[in-house]
Amino acid sequence: MPDPREPRSRSDARSPLTSQEEEREHGKPSTGGADDGVRLDGGAASSTEAGGAEVVGEAGGDAMRHLLAEFRGSSGLVALIVGLSFVCGVLETAAITLAVATLSSVVMAEIAAGDPSSLLGFSLPSPWVAVQLGVAAVLVRWLLAVWNDWLIQHAVTRWTIELRSRLLTAFLHAEWRLQAEERSAAVQERLFQSSTQVSSLMATVLTWLQSAITVLVILGGALAVNAVGAVAAAVVSVVLVVMVRPLNAWISRSAERALESMLRSAELVRSCLELVRELRVFGSRDSARRAMLDEVVRQDQARRQALFFSAFSGQLYFTLVMLACWGALAVVLLLEPARFAELGAVGLLLLRSLGYTRSLHTGSTKIRGLLPTYEDLRRFERRLAGLGREREVASGRTPEDTDLVLEGVGFQYPGSAVAALEGVELTIPAGTSFAVVGPSGSGKSTLAQIVLGLRRPTAGRFLVGGIAEPELDPAWWRSATAVVTQENLLLDASVLENVRFYRQRIDEAVVWRALAEVGLEEFVRALPEGLLTRVGQHGARLSGGQRQRLCIARALVGAPRILVLDEPTSALDVHSEQVVQQCLDRLAGRCTRIVIAHRLSTIRSCERVLVLDHGRILDLGSPAELEQRLGYFREALSLSSG
Repeated sequence: MPDPREPRSRSDARSPLTSQEEEREHGKPSTGGADDGVRLDGGAASSTEAGGAEVVGEAGGDAMRHLLAEFRGSSGLVALIVGLSFVCGVLETAAITLAVATLSSVVMAEIAAGDPSSLLGFSLPSPWVAVQLGVAAVLVRWLLAVWNDWLIQHAVTRWTIELRSRLLTAFLHAEWRLQAEERSAAVQERLFQSSTQVSSLMATVLTWLQSAITVLVILGGALAVNAVGAVAAAVVSVVLVVMVRPLNAWISRSAERALESMLRSAELVRSCLELVRELRVFGSRDSARRAMLDEVVRQDQARRQALFFSAFSGQLYFTLVMLACWGALAVVLLLEPARFAELGAVGLLLLRSLGYTRSLHTGSTKIRGLLPTYEDLRRFERRLAGLGREREVASGRTPEDTDLVLEGVGFQYPGSAVAALEGVELTIPAGTSFAVVGPSGSGKSTLAQIVLGLRRPTAGRFLVGGIAEPELDPAWWRSATAVVTQENLLLDASVLENVRFYRQRIDEAVVWRALAEVGLEEFVRALPEGLLTRVGQHGARLSGGQRQRLCIARALVGAPRILVLDEPTSALDVHSEQVVQQCLDRLAGRCTRIVIAHRLSTIRSCERVLVLDHGRILDLGSPAELEQRLGYFREALSLSSG
């Protein structure tokens, strides 16, 4: 789960700590809507769109090679599946051959006298013994096949869990810049829908392997019974495979186009649904509905085309193989008409293998259709885990105090020609309260993220207690910092889980104290289930003020040394604002508070006020000092509100 100190990323958020505000700060336009793609280094397209584009040019052999590498860690399990498939094929071939031979021997005994017990070149048991052996072979094969199927599902489930674990770990441990840029909907889609499709792909690969081994065993049995018929059927099957290769390649390209269309459609619908309020206010609902439906129709048409030709290919292959089997039997019948028992055994074996060969063809088509999804997941994981891995020391230094010092700090976003921060010289003594004001794009969010350790300066140094931030002990640093954003995002869970926020070391008594500090203790105690009461999706069962105070309690419960607050009282009424302000005032001396604020009452409660504009410090002083400087403080407040 996300680290409690790290704010969640949402592309539509309005907080100065979110990615869209960052773009405004360093001059990059936020495109919004369906075109709001993930940008890397200021120029790359979204990972979802880029993934779809790259898949078209990806060689199928490379994708398959990467997929097969997933099985290396379970080579023993795969070997067991292969062995069971082989044994099942042998038992099935023996049961069919024995049944045909026994039936033929009984028929010949009825028609003419003689010893028909060696029709296929080997001695046959008595009919009743043959029946018992045949039934035993069928039952044993069934038990082994059930075991084999269970092993396949067990293996696929384990691989799926490992895949999701890798993806989740890669995202949660990626650099903050990548987490902020990556759309949460795209991450969720990969974790659930795409990984489910990849699990289906892995199951299909193992089932294809199972069918291939069975076909080889059955064809081997047919070859032992009658070489001419078996070879004829094999030759025709190879010819048919070569004939349908162009159709299979076209089906693979259709699947890739359908995947790209699905990703575009999902992104457009998601972005429009998130902006439903704006669509209603601006009177754009009907136009947006038509645009979404047009994209959905295009996606459904591409999917329908891919599915139809996949089914058409399967039916065509089945028909051609059926004709090939009957053709092979006709050839053998013309050449050796007296060997009807062998012909019957070969015919049944070939017809039985027909079902497996059809499974092979269908599986191959499905594998081609799902490989683009696997490649997209692999590229997503590699991008986060390989290129954007969070750089942290295993252990570091712990400062004696938490004085914050910025020495000539500058920051420039990749691909931007304008620095978000430039030459910032600032000292924030431990336990003091700082308000940060400035117009949009002045560098407030970048400064806050540097203080939280989410971003590192591209120039200068940021020190905590005289120690450079990269040298700090990561565990100590995370426990020492906390953040409260204005979006008041909550888990769809209980009050206890939202305040504790997966920090299991925090007991309920500490949670109650945090709730009391923000004035929510009486309210929570009056709830039917107290701390265990669920707050609903996004805290829907709470008012805006209650959600904000719950988020403040979540920050305070860990007793942070440094607390960054983004407009902490923006969603509160007058009474709730007074309660929260009193709570924040009680933190004086216990905790360094850095408040990004617009409200005059919030700013006046701080000891010092920092005014930023275009990434530079324009003024610094107490609220009273700034108000005396020709009204500049009020002008700054006006800019902050604008």
